[in-house]
Amino acid sequence: MTFDNGKVKADNTSQLLSINFYLPDGSLKTITADQNLSTETNPIVLPHDVTSFNNIMTFIPYGETSIDLNELTSNYYDFARDDDGDSDMSATGNMSIDIEDNQNKTMQLTDHLSACNAPYKIKLTTTDGSLTTKYGIPNSSLFTKAETVYFVTPEITHSYACYAQPNLKFGDDNNSTGNGYNNLYFAGPTQQWDPTKGFKVINADLPSANFPRTGSNNLFFLLTFVGTTAKQVIASTPTTPEKGSGAALVLTAPNGDDGNVVKILLQGPKHPKGGLFEPATFKIYSDPEKTNQIYSFEIIRWFITSKDVVPYNTKDDLTGVATASEYCHSLEGEYEVPYIINYTNSKKNDFGIGGNYTREIDTLGHLFSEWGYTSSTYYSASDWATDSYWSNNPVGDGTTDQYLVTSYIGSIRKEKPSYMGNKVACVSAY
Repeated sequence: MTFDNGKVKADNTSQLLSINFYLPDGSLKTITADQNLSTETNPIVLPHDVTSFNNIMTFIPYGETSIDLNELTSNYYDFARDDDGDSDMSATGNMSIDIEDNQNKTMQLTDHLSACNAPYKIKLTTTDGSLTTKYGIPNSSLFTKAETVYFVTPEITHSYACYAQPNLKFGDDNNSTGNGYNNLYFAGPTQQWDPTKGFKVINADLPSANFPRTGSNNLFFLLTFVGTTAKQVIASTPTTPEKGSGAALVLTAPNGDDGNVVKILLQGPKHPKGGLFEPATFKIYSDPEKTNQIYSFEIIRWFITSKDVVPYNTKDDLTGVATASEYCHSLEGEYEVPYIINYTNSKKNDFGIGGNYTREIDTLGHLFSEWGYTSSTYYSASDWATDSYWSNNPVGDGTTDQYLVTSYIGSIRKEKPSYMGNKVACVSAY
C-alpha cells in the first residue's frame, strides 16, 4: 500500500498504522507503530507547519476517518502496488482513526492543534485483513487486528494563555446536581466557554473581550498557559492595574513554580467599609521586559456584599430593600443596589420569574454569569453566600414586590420588600 506513489509504503501492519508529516526542510517524517515510543508525558512534537490534523498523513485518505481497505485498491484511490507489476488487487479489512484532546474530547480532522489542549491522542486501528493479487505464489498476505496510539503536541514557538477558569460548577448543559437543577443549560457559547476548562482567551491584547468583567474581594480564577512557567508569570506581572484604581491582584502558583497555572486572586473594597473603585485594567506578562502579554482583562464593576452581618431573620440584619439601599449608600465610594442585569444574563432578565445564567462574557458584565456558583465551599475567603440577593428592580405589577437574583444559578424570583430573609450586595456606580 502507498498513498504517494511509493515514497511511503506499507507491507506490514506496523507501516500501515504509521503517521507521516512534513518537516520544515521539506522532507517527509514517517513514524511506524513499531517506532512509536510516545506517551502522555513524552509526546511527539509536531513542526509548527502542522496546524491541523489533516496535515498528519495516514493510509486513511484525506478527510476520511474510516476506510474499507478494499476501497484503497480501487481506481479511485489507487493505493495498492505490486513489485511485480500485477494488477487486479483486492483487500479485506477496515482501518480507522480516532483523535482526542487531553480531556478526552473527540476532535475533527479539520480542527486546529493547540498546545493548550495537548497532548492529543491519535488512535489508528485496523481489523484482521488481507491483500491479494491475481497472480503470484503466494498471491496474498494476511495481517491481524492491531492498534497504536500516538501522543502528539504542536511545537510551542511562544508563550500564551489558554483558559481563565472560575468555578466550573453550573457550567455545562443538562447539569445533574442532585439538587433539582437537572436539564438546565448553563454552558455559554462554545467560542467563549469550555465546561471543563473555563473561559477561552478571546484576545490577549483586548482586555474588554476577556473574563472577568466584574469583580469582588477574594474571588479568584486559575489562568493556564503554555511556553512559560508560573514563576516567570508571577515575577513579570504587575499586581496593580495599568489603568483605574481600587483593585489589586495576588498571584500564586498552585501547581508549583514550574507549573503552567497561576491563581489570580482579586482584592479590593469590601464590607464593612467599602472604598473607591474605578474600572481597572490588568495585564499579564510572561517576561520581565513585558514584551509578551499573554492575557489581559478589565473589571468594569466591583461588588461588595455583607456576609459578615448578623444572621437573617433578626431586626438588625441588613435585608429588605430599604436597608439594602441604606447599606450601599453607607459605603465609602459610590455604590448602589445592583440591577438584575448586573447579576445575571438569565433570559428572564426582562423581568420574568425563573431562568438561569449561561457562562458568557459581554460588554455589560454579569457577576454570577461570569463567576458561577459563588459558594464559600469554592470561593472560601469571599463574602458571598448561597442565597438570594436584592435587586434594584421592582416587579411593577401593581404590588410592592421586588426582584431578587439567586447567587448559585442566577435565576430570578420576587419577594415582599420588607422580607428579612435575603442578602444584600452593592455594585460600584459610574
